[in-house]
Amino acid sequence: MLYLALLLHDTGKGVPGGNHVETSLEIASHCLDRLDVDPGERAVVLFLIANHLEMSAQLRRDILNPETVAAFAEKIATQERLKMLCLLTYADIKAVNPEALTPWKAESVWQLYIGAAKLSKPKRRPSRPRRRGRGKTRSLRSLAPVIGAKFRDFVEGFPQRYCWCTPPKK
Repeated sequence: MLYLALLLHDTGKGVPGGNHVETSLEIASHCLDRLDVDPGERAVVLFLIANHLEMSAQLRRDILNPETVAAFAEKIATQERLKMLCLLTYADIKAVNPEALTPWKAESVWQLYIGAAKLSKPKRRPSRPRRRGRGKTRSLRSLAPVIGAKFRDFVEGFPQRYCWCTPPKK
């Protein structure tokens, strides 16, 4: 579903005039008909295409404001759609230009994702303490002078949640 959405989300840009999202939805609908895509999967693909600019639009707002995040989460509705929309957003921004996905923008998309995910996530298990990832981030940063500028830039833009949730390899 994500691959189809990635392939079809900007097809409307090749058609002169009009809103590229609406045109992309039309083209995608015809493609999905020809591919005989399951109605549930079809709905997800069309949802992703219709909302592929939503996360980027949210970055113009205060993404730390709980009301902003709640409205966004309500619009997206499910964890699965949120995950796919986040990946689609990263890919879409990166495809514009390699420098378009700045570390700030990447972290902001990630923070919006985390905020929205927390709202619909079951409260069964406690969140992991932040301290766990800070040591990893520090150790990665300490390697940066040795490894080089590319690695340092990578670490600076890396989603902090990864460091919090991924145990170190021994």
